[in-house]
Amino acid sequence: MLVGLALGACGDKDTDDSVVALYGIPDTSFVDNDGDGYSGTDDDCDDTNADINPGATETPGDSIDSNCNGDDDT
Repeated sequence: MLVGLALGACGDKDTDDSVVALYGIPDTSFVDNDGDGYSGTDDDCDDTNADINPGATETPGDSIDSNCNGDDDT
């Protein structure tokens, strides 16, 4: 019964204004290339390395900006 109500509330109106719906092309702006849960548009400064992302723990002195804050936190 609830399914019928939900479908009825949606009707036939197309409210999907995504890039795919509008232009027929996939929106790849939020693709996570390294599988760390962050994309290049989410401030992942190296989307080819899962160990480097805004949520990573920084290792001071390793000369790697692991948490994408702009420095090595030495």
